[in-house]
Amino acid sequence: MRHDALIDAMIELFSQDAKRINHFLKVYAFAQTIALQEKVNAELQDIIEAVAICHDIGIRISEKKYGNCTYEMQQTEGPPEARKLLSQLCYPEKLIDRVCHIISLHHTLDAVEGVDFRILVEADLLVNIDEKRADAERIESMRSQAFRTKTGLRYLSALFPSPR
Repeated sequence: MRHDALIDAMIELFSQDAKRINHFLKVYAFAQTIALQEKVNAELQDIIEAVAICHDIGIRISEKKYGNCTYEMQQTEGPPEARKLLSQLCYPEKLIDRVCHIISLHHTLDAVEGVDFRILVEADLLVNIDEKRADAERIESMRSQAFRTKTGLRYLSALFPSPR
């Protein structure tokens, strides 16, 4: 499945916010590649790519409604926005349901279930660790708590070698 229309819509949504556009594009690239390396099936690949593109869709509506965007607000406001956008772009209902479920919990590490959810979390963390300049202790915590795929662990080690 092609996701260029979804990428275009997300770029429009985050217009004039290069940081957020670059963030979701980096998450998308990592998620897409991890999924390919982990040899997921085509249905999961489509879910992973779609959720990677729109995982932070709740940021703008949260800022508009509340003046800021906590992780909880993103998880609450994101799914309805994603559902609306994905429906407009004629994505299948089954994919929309799964994407919305993952968005509703994507900052809740103990809620991760399924390789699609796992890959999104790993890709988002790879980008967040870099963007937020996480210290070695935080990186090691994420390595043990959140990374499970061979590819995600390999990329984490390549980007942020373990001090051990």
